[in-house]
Amino acid sequence: MSRFDRIYRIHELLCSARHPVPMRVFTEELETSRNTITRDFEFLRDSLGAPLEYCHEHNGHRYNPDAPVFELPGFWMNPAELYALLACEHLLENVQPGLVATRLAPLKQKIQQLLGESGHDAERISERIRIQPLQTRNAASQTFDPVAQATLSGRCLKFRYQARSGSGEKARYVHPQRLLHYRSNWGSVRPCRGTAPVLP
Repeated sequence: MSRFDRIYRIHELLCSARHPVPMRVFTEELETSRNTITRDFEFLRDSLGAPLEYCHEHNGHRYNPDAPVFELPGFWMNPAELYALLACEHLLENVQPGLVATRLAPLKQKIQQLLGESGHDAERISERIRIQPLQTRNAASQTFDPVAQATLSGRCLKFRYQARSGSGEKARYVHPQRLLHYRSNWGSVRPCRGTAPVLP
């Protein structure tokens, strides 16, 4: 049984019982060890803010009756949320070393923490569920940087290219309107001329 299932079952047992629930009930119902249940209790209290307490008089656990009614937060991810986190993790994994890389490290740790809160180990999720890019081409910085600069500053971009007709090298001026990341590749969108790849 995953942590996802155990947390929900523990919550159900605590909410449905009229008196504090003995540890024996949890271990039998969940078919797991006392140590595992104890760790789940800690997760409920420390990570989810559950008003879980031990009652010495009845030798069992309960939600504090004087605390506001506790409900499990909706942190169990739907497909869109799972894709968003995995896609972010995938993008961060592929960031080349640079000035921003060290600042992105805490963000990557936060994403892994959120994945772990789904009730499954974050590494197992990354291993079992993959985001597969399509025909990825790495945009060289000497090509990407001038296009990005021209796009963001609204300037005209001049470049030379080899004509397909074999008539030699030609020069061209374009006014890039925006950068587009489509099918795992970067492109520059120009007015009335569709999408021009950043890479030749």
